[in-house]
Amino acid sequence: MNELKNTTMIWKRMNYSGQQTRVNKTAGLAQLRSSLSHSLRTVKKGELEFNEQLSKHNRIVYQGKIIALDSLSIDERKAIVNDIVDSVSADVNTHQNITKFKNDRSKYASKLKTLVKKDNEPDELKTLIQSILNDSGAIDLAIVDRLDEMSLKRVNDKKSALTNYIELHNKIVNSADDLAHKKKTVIQESFFKFPSHNNISEVKPEDYLKIIHSFHRHYLPDYEVKACVFHGDEVLSKDDMKNGVHPHIFISGKNSKTGQYDLVNAQLQVVNQHLKNTGRPALENNSFQSAQKIGEAYQELVYQFVNKKLKEYGYSIEAAVSEKTIEHKQKIANIKKEQNKAKVSRSYNLLNHTLDEITKAKIEKEKLEYANKRKAEELENKKKNFNQLIKNINDNSTKLAKLNGDIESKENRLLIVNNDLTSKEGELSTIKKEIKQGLNNKAKLSTQNERLNRDIEQKNKQYKQTIEKHDKELENLNKKIAQANYQYTEIVSKLNDSLDRLSLSITDLSIVRHDSHSSVSHKRKTENKFKSDIYDIYSRLTPDARKVIKEDIKNDLQKAGLDTKLADLSFTDKTKLVLGDVFLNKEQVGLDNVEIEEIKERRKLLKPY
Repeated sequence: MNELKNTTMIWKRMNYSGQQTRVNKTAGLAQLRSSLSHSLRTVKKGELEFNEQLSKHNRIVYQGKIIALDSLSIDERKAIVNDIVDSVSADVNTHQNITKFKNDRSKYASKLKTLVKKDNEPDELKTLIQSILNDSGAIDLAIVDRLDEMSLKRVNDKKSALTNYIELHNKIVNSADDLAHKKKTVIQESFFKFPSHNNISEVKPEDYLKIIHSFHRHYLPDYEVKACVFHGDEVLSKDDMKNGVHPHIFISGKNSKTGQYDLVNAQLQVVNQHLKNTGRPALENNSFQSAQKIGEAYQELVYQFVNKKLKEYGYSIEAAVSEKTIEHKQKIANIKKEQNKAKVSRSYNLLNHTLDEITKAKIEKEKLEYANKRKAEELENKKKNFNQLIKNINDNSTKLAKLNGDIESKENRLLIVNNDLTSKEGELSTIKKEIKQGLNNKAKLSTQNERLNRDIEQKNKQYKQTIEKHDKELENLNKKIAQANYQYTEIVSKLNDSLDRLSLSITDLSIVRHDSHSSVSHKRKTENKFKSDIYDIYSRLTPDARKVIKEDIKNDLQKAGLDTKLADLSFTDKTKLVLGDVFLNKEQVGLDNVEIEEIKERRKLLKPY
């Protein structure tokens, strides 16, 4: 099993209200359209907003399947954006049709009251209908399924009437306060990613989408998924592929059963259920501190779900909340501060990440250029030192020769001075010092020359060994060539012998064919021998040489008045020949034009016809 890889993770949510634009830092429908357009890649506001060369790695959940985002045209993607935004916009403005809804609801209410008055309908149904008619708040559509538990006639008609009444009733309830309705979260966007520095590159795009999609279907099944996409193009280059990629999901804030925009409350219920399951008290969203605790509990639930799914999909990865260092807190604070800005304007986007990388690359380039300059200088210094060393050696050799002459001269002087030692002690002392210094210099130069001589000797030894090795290899190669020439000569000689026998066989065959006194068995024996000689020749030749010799044999047969088909092999012999070419590593002769002419001339000497 692979070693478990720990990583940090970012999970963010953005709520969009039904207002046309941003109000009090709360994003509206204009910001929703902008985010959807960015996520579905219908527009590009900045050169480095995303990397178009990597767009083929983007994915989308479309009609229940995960497909490449590029497989949808720009118009198809724009249609998805328009459908989401326009449907939300139309839904939050249903107050304009409130009168029609009330009139239609009254019609269905009348039908339901008629059912309550009928004597032949069960009391259980009447009680249920009456409770629905008396309810002034939003009603859960699931209550209609209770009719299946009753023994009713025309149950589908009754269910249809109840369903229509509840849907109209809920629209009227939800449209009662248009301003409050528009302020509620109508769409929520979420995404998660493993920051690039964690080097998490093994998770497949499809698994990213399945994780975020299944999380919302599991915990918020009554809130429709409007769009779910994967971005694999917000990286700098192909070298960063799969690292720092992420999915986005857009879910409706409207409960599909009640028709109410209560997603935030539903998420609070999910959090409180999680806290209850872990033995902790429930929370209320009534203060900033409470909202923070709710967010932390929700994040805890997300991390548990993501880790569970990663393990299910076979990844040895575990996400954990990053340590709250001062730098991390400051970064998170900056991200929150900029969350209301357009994505292309944020500090922590692909553009600024790219600029940071460019700055780092420039610094690294300057370091490398400086290092290369230093290395070039060092190399130049070493070259100068080497040249100086060679010059010193030459100079020392000259000095040594001169020094030897000086020593010899001074020794002669010493002999002369010794005769008058008493009077010239001062001069003698000076000469001795000079001689001593000279001897020291001579010893140093001798040591240097000995070292150089050893180096030269070692190099000569290495060169000699290399030459001897090459001589042996050349000798072995010449032996192989001589052996190959000998083998080829043997093969050609055997071929010539076979060709000579063939010429004689043609002669015998011609005599037998034209001799009326020869028996059938003798003729057949002669032909078989001829066929055997031909097969023997063909088997010694390459396929190309075979064709040339075959034509020559046919010409000889024709001149001898014999059937040229005798030069053709039987099916069995052809098969043996082909199998021999393919599977037997038999030496064969390939003939050039000169060799072919030599063979023809040789055979002319043996032809009696």
